[in-house]
Amino acid sequence: MSEEPIFPYRFLHYEPALFLELYLPKKALYQGTLLESLTKGFRVNNVREHFKTTDPKKRRQINEMLDYESLRNYTDDRIDKMKPIKWGYSIYDVDGVFFSEDEERIIEERTQVIRIMFRFSQEHLMKECGIKTEDEYLSMREFIQSCVEHSERKRDKDIGKDDTELEAKVREYIDIWIDDVALLMLGYIVFNICADIKERFDKKELEYMEQEIWVSTFGNLQINRVILHKSDGL
Repeated sequence: MSEEPIFPYRFLHYEPALFLELYLPKKALYQGTLLESLTKGFRVNNVREHFKTTDPKKRRQINEMLDYESLRNYTDDRIDKMKPIKWGYSIYDVDGVFFSEDEERIIEERTQVIRIMFRFSQEHLMKECGIKTEDEYLSMREFIQSCVEHSERKRDKDIGKDDTELEAKVREYIDIWIDDVALLMLGYIVFNICADIKERFDKKELEYMEQEIWVSTFGNLQINRVILHKSDGL
């Protein structure tokens, strides 16, 4: 019989995560679509509906945005396998400065930064891959981190050929999770912003605006959560 904890909070060890930032000029025209995409993006059914469009032109446009070999020419079956992603964001403004080579001058521009953290659930990983104890999970910490880093960069076919059965399950789980993050970030949030701008302006106006949207990725992120004890354990 386990003892009742004397403190209601507990420390969870190491959960790999992805840290992405989206940079775009602080302009009113972005705000409606940006906030709508971020809000609706929390519900996986909204994201699936977006990808499973019956409009062939929109589908081709989404595929152009998804410059990932594992995601290009995605199928409805692949989209149906998307799982809810644990993520959250914060928004802040900064004073951006850059040098325009075309105009040969320094340009100052108010920049909006959307900071997003994605993490997969330790509990769900353990359940899906058959990891029975937290100690077993922690013993695979370095392997899990290497899977995240490798999957995020480039997937070599030779990587994983010597995996055990458990390691193969973990690697596959992480590959799918990384792809789901890319689908949500690039194929849904960024795509909706770009599509909305395209609808508002003709080609000549777009060339004049010469706007860029940047997406940065910070790998090797880990999260340690402090949570309330659960009566039924993990």
